[in-house]
Amino acid sequence: MTVKGPVCAPLVCCSLLIQYSDGGALYKLVDPSILIRQREERAALAADKAAKKSGNAAAVEAKRIAIIEKGRVPPTEMFKPPNVEEGVWTVWDEQGIPTTVGEGKEISKAASKKCLKEWKLQGKAHEAYLAWKQEGK
Repeated sequence: MTVKGPVCAPLVCCSLLIQYSDGGALYKLVDPSILIRQREERAALAADKAAKKSGNAAAVEAKRIAIIEKGRVPPTEMFKPPNVEEGVWTVWDEQGIPTTVGEGKEISKAASKKCLKEWKLQGKAHEAYLAWKQEGK
């Protein structure tokens, strides 16, 4: 049996939706408004995904710039004034890590470890800053 021309009247005709499941094809007659709604939903999801991706990229770039800005100060100077308040630390070792607090007491072992950890992070940030500066930005 052959059919010539449209089966239904134009613009009123039901559309044919093909869904593949388990390697086979399933044919359904579907109202055009359903297909239009599904197409709009897919387009909205794609737009949301693109907006989220660009938002994530902007957040990553902002974080990178914040690290670069933080890296302006060399790690040997980060615990010294004007980077910290005057009198917080009084003596520093050769790397710039504080050894005594403002009252003249030695800092605790935990505080020393914390300062060393911050010093290492600042060293990485300063290296990133120097690389960024050398790029000419």
